[in-house]
Amino acid sequence: MQISFDWITDAAWVTAISTGAIALTTAAARHRGALAHYQRAAEYDPDDPDAWNRIGHLKDRLGELADAQAAYERVLAIGEQTNNQEAIAMALGNRGLIAQTCGELGKAEGYYRRSLAIDKELGRKEGMASQFFSFPRTAWERENPVKPLSVADKHFVVGR
Repeated sequence: MQISFDWITDAAWVTAISTGAIALTTAAARHRGALAHYQRAAEYDPDDPDAWNRIGHLKDRLGELADAQAAYERVLAIGEQTNNQEAIAMALGNRGLIAQTCGELGKAEGYYRRSLAIDKELGRKEGMASQFFSFPRTAWERENPVKPLSVADKHFVVGR
C-alpha cells in the first residue's frame, strides 16, 4: 500500500497562497500608512520635492496612476520654481515610468533622455543608473509586445 502525501502539497499550496494574500494586503496597508505620513509632511512643507516624490511612488504602487502623475508634476513644478535640477531629473524619470506603465514608450524614452541629461550634468550616479535601467525595458517592451495588462496586474507582476 502506497501512502499519498498529496494533502501535504495541497496544504503547503494553501498556506503559500494565503500567506501571499496576507502579504499583499499588509503591503497595501503599509503603503497607505506611509502615504498618510508623507501627505502630512507635504502639508507642513508644500515645496518639499522629496515628500511629493515619495507620495508619487506610493500612489504608483497603489495603482493610483493619475494621482502619482499629479505628484510627479508637483515635483517638476517645485524643481522649476527653485531651479532644483535634481528634483527636475527625478520628476522626469518618474513621469517616464508612468508613461511606460501606460504603454507610451516613445514618451517614456523622451522623459528618460531628459532626466539622464540632467543627471549626467549633475554627476548624479543614482539617477543615471536608474535611467540606464529604464531604457532597455522600453526597448524590450517595444520588441516584445504583449497583451496589455491592467495597472493592478502590472504591479502584481513586478512585485509591488
